[in-house]
Amino acid sequence: MGLINKTLAADELLPYTYEYAGRLATEIAPSSLASTKVQLYWDLHTDAASSVEDAGRRLVAMMRNADFAEGVAALTEKRPPAFGSGPET
Repeated sequence: MGLINKTLAADELLPYTYEYAGRLATEIAPSSLASTKVQLYWDLHTDAASSVEDAGRRLVAMMRNADFAEGVAALTEKRPPAFGSGPET
């Protein structure tokens, strides 16, 4: 189910957390992080069917975003992405 992806010793947790946060900050578009955060909060207050519908709507919107094209281009060209800075939820 993917509920646990990694286990760490106590002394490894903080360094891993900082490294993971750094990857999120450099490899994920700010607009994607913002949309995910909104979706997670939304999902806390709605039913499963509404959550699935909202997730689909957000996915389609994000795929139309310039950051999506940049992410695909960066992956294809094997280079770091250069995302825009504005969140688009």
